[in-house]
Amino acid sequence: MLADDYPGVVSAWQRVLEFSCEIVGSVSTGWAVLETAVRLSPDVIVLDVNLGQANGLDLCREIKQKARPTQVVLVSATVTDELRDAAHHAGASSFVSKFSGIADLESAIRCAYSNSLHGSAAP
Repeated sequence: MLADDYPGVVSAWQRVLEFSCEIVGSVSTGWAVLETAVRLSPDVIVLDVNLGQANGLDLCREIKQKARPTQVVLVSATVTDELRDAAHHAGASSFVSKFSGIADLESAIRCAYSNSLHGSAAP
């Protein structure tokens, strides 16, 4: 599942990931993330840290509580050590810069998917 408040980002992710991932849904608001995660129970959610009015870190925590065993890959245009640490503490499987190549995002998704299959928590 993909979650970003910019339709162009979601569209680009869908185009490049559709060959390696089954995309079960996409959303653009924070309230839709939780509702859709619980309803669809995706293995992995690619979630923007800044999702409009919603905080992706808070959403990650809620997803980990309400939509187990869904794994979360947090993405952001801002990359700092503090944000990486916060993502880890929120329960994210990975944290990826939006400016990284698609290979980095695909790798993070594969790792998160593997964790979901084995029932592993985030590192």
